[in-house]
This record gives sequence, C-alpha cells and structure tokens, in this order.
Amino acid sequence: MPTVAQLSIPAAVLLWLAAQRLPSLLTAVTNVSLAVLALYSGYWLLWYARRALFNGLVDPKGKCVLITELWAVVANAGVAYLGYVEWQPMSRVRSVFDVNTFGALSVSTAFLPLLRKSRGRLVLVTSFLGRITMPEYLAYCMSKCATTSLADGLRRQYFNNGLRVCIVEPGAYRTALVNHLRMEELFDRDLDLLSDRVRKRVNDKVVAYFKHTADILHSLFMRGELQEVVDAMKMAVQEKLPRASYTPGASTLNVVRWLHNVTPTELVDEVMDAARRLSTLIKRK
Repeated sequence: MPTVAQLSIPAAVLLWLAAQRLPSLLTAVTNVSLAVLALYSGYWLLWYARRALFNGLVDPKGKCVLITELWAVVANAGVAYLGYVEWQPMSRVRSVFDVNTFGALSVSTAFLPLLRKSRGRLVLVTSFLGRITMPEYLAYCMSKCATTSLADGLRRQYFNNGLRVCIVEPGAYRTALVNHLRMEELFDRDLDLLSDRVRKRVNDKVVAYFKHTADILHSLFMRGELQEVVDAMKMAVQEKLPRASYTPGASTLNVVRWLHNVTPTELVDEVMDAARRLSTLIKRK
C-alpha cells in the first residue's frame, strides 16, 4: 500500500491541474493564504516591535537587593532514561513523571501565592522533546509534554493578573544527566528488571540496533554551550515583556521545530523512520 509520502507528489500534481481548470478556486485559495500570511506576519511584526521599543530588564529594587518579596521561581529539575516504554518497568516511568511533571507541579503550586502577590515570574524548564516525541525517550517526552501543558494552562489562567509564566525548551546538552554511556547502563538495568515473558521478546540484536540508533540520533543534536540555557533562564526572569517560550540552541534546531509544526504528522513519522534507518549506516564513535 502506498505511503503518504509516496502519494504526496501525485496529489500535488492533481491539485495543480484542478486549480488550472478552476481559476476562481485558485484565486480564492490565494487570497485566503495571503490573508493568513498577512495576519501571521503582522502579529509577529507588532510583537517584535513592541519588544524592541518597550522591553527591558526588570528593576531589581525590592526583589533581590532588599529581598522584600519573591520575584521568580525557576523549576529546573529533570531526569531522563533511555528505552521504549514497553522495555521499562512501570516504576521507572513513574519516577520520570515524579520529577519532571509532578515535581514542577508541586513547586508551582507551592509558590504561586507569593508570585501572585509580587506579580513575578514562574519559569518551567521543559525540553525540545516536549514538542517532538522520540520513542527512544518516550517516558521523558511524555513528562515534558505534560509540563509544557501545565505552563500553558497557568500562563492563560494568570494572563490578566500580572503573573507571567514562561517555559525554557532547551535541546540536548552535554551534562552528567544525558551522558549516553550512563544512560545505556541504566537501560541495561531496566532490561534485567523485566519479566521473563517480556525479556524473551527482546533479543540481543534488537537491543544492539536500538542502542546504535539512539546514540546516533542523540549525538546529532548534542551541544556543549550550557550558557545558552542559563542566558535563556535569565531573560525569562528579567525581561519586562517575557516570551511565552524560550528556545536556546542552534538555529537549525529551531528550523526543525518549525518544520515539525507545519509538516503533516504522517509525513513526520515517515521522515523519522527514514532517519532511524539511515542511522544504521553511521558508525558509533
């Protein structure tokens, strides 16, 4: 059966031919597209103009010099483990959510009364993988997606109350937390905890393929400039007009984010599957 990617080109040709026969339809589609583009461009033009003209850093008086009120809370705790969820004991998945999601929720609810009073900032550190799901890190992706949703909900709840809620969505950075050798060791321990029934279905060849693919995909986006994330946290805390989301990292990562958002989900699935297949041709370092 043809895939979506294989059908996309003939579908585009058929649509083009239909448009040639139906010029009025083409005109209508063009006008709507231009209107949407103008609305989208106008919004971002006004947003950046507003930031350029009126943005600045918050006056620290009474917030960090005199310490008369709580201005900002940054929830940065996080853990990550490698493995398909069916290869992980449920205790492992729960531990990821306990830190990444329920930890952020507990910190948020504990300090919201003080932040409401000061009209300060709540900054939740999520992840690039909170938007783009990779099955090799599925428990982590789910937890960060939930934390992103938490931030979105709180930001909209307090939209007119002066309290600002931001997220920082870093990509992959070289830290002790995401050291791939350490993650593979924990992955092997998780396999040993599986029931015999499940473990029998996971042969050594499948495990080796999984480790190789995860390592290659992981290394493609790995960066060492940790200061980028720290700078994003500082801006989220200090800017008068903070963004809803800060995305520290290479511009290529932001392009990947944008492409993921505008590309049909079925095509994204096929591209990611092709990337895994291609990764088998790359030797591990």
